[in-house]
Amino acid sequence: MRARRHLNYNDPDNFGIVTSDALKNSAKIFWNDFIVAIGVTSIALVVGGIVIMNIMLVSVTERTREIGIRNRWGAAFRYSPSIPIRVNRAFVAWGVHRRRRRVRTRKLRRFF
Repeated sequence: MRARRHLNYNDPDNFGIVTSDALKNSAKIFWNDFIVAIGVTSIALVVGGIVIMNIMLVSVTERTREIGIRNRWGAAFRYSPSIPIRVNRAFVAWGVHRRRRRVRTRKLRRFF
């Protein structure tokens, strides 16, 4: 290698040689990092799931309390829980309508 690169005896090497042992070591390091990343990701997913469950529990508790207050004030039971459901249905219908409009517009633009 030194002769091919025209290096004198006292000159430092300007090249490197990678052996199979070096590749094995780098694969071990990569594998260890991969295992650590999987572990950290798993812990993050578990913590995220716990957070989401707590958020849902709080929202259900607040909603139950809200329905109880409405019923105590004399609201008919059939109307109080259905109000948010109707609002959500309206938002979903609006979103579906917008999406269909966008898809139709894109299809039309292809032809013109």
